[in-house]
Amino acid sequence: MAGPQTTGARTVLSPIGLNVRAEPDKTAKVLGTAAQGVVLTVLGHTDLAGGWYQVKGATVTGWISGDPSLSATGEFSPYNSAQFSALYPATWSSSQSPPAIAVFRANPGPDEISVRSAPTVPQLPAGQTGYGLLEANQIVVCGVTSVLETYQRAQPASSATSSTSATSPASAAPPPTPYLAQARIVVDPHHALGFYADLSGLGAPLDVFHSFLYSVSFASKQCTGS
Repeated sequence: MAGPQTTGARTVLSPIGLNVRAEPDKTAKVLGTAAQGVVLTVLGHTDLAGGWYQVKGATVTGWISGDPSLSATGEFSPYNSAQFSALYPATWSSSQSPPAIAVFRANPGPDEISVRSAPTVPQLPAGQTGYGLLEANQIVVCGVTSVLETYQRAQPASSATSSTSATSPASAAPPPTPYLAQARIVVDPHHALGFYADLSGLGAPLDVFHSFLYSVSFASKQCTGS
């Protein structure tokens, strides 16, 4: 297992930004705020007080919380639409592929994130044929509590090329990946969003999906605080 990041780029995920403090402590003086999408340079890390990164920005050097829901390793690109906004890895591509309202793909690689919209959560896809539920964990996406479900493909890899193999919610083109993950979010009483990931593994690929979800924002009272 890789240790904490000590060098390189780190991007702010939190839609409301992230405080940069004078010391690695949540009570320390706030030197500034880094907005969502800002790329900071990591200078070091400490395990003190739950974990903190020492970072350098364009105008300030200080400490940010090590909470993985607030920032992530690497650089990310912004995606904005009328229905939602999010950050995805800068090396990925984005497109539209109905019935998905947006699709994000790794370049290269089989990993993919798709987003679908429906009036209610039950009208969104749930799981896939040939995949069994591996685990389900609570997650908060922009103020809305949901469940992140992870599935594992049941059939052996040799059957992946079969014409009857399961496919992702957004596209029938790529072969099925070993894992699927999903989170279905209630935006308001008449609108729900489903976030789906085809994953090649449960390590870094799943971390990317976590980071994507943590960066999501949309127009709702829970998300905006209005």
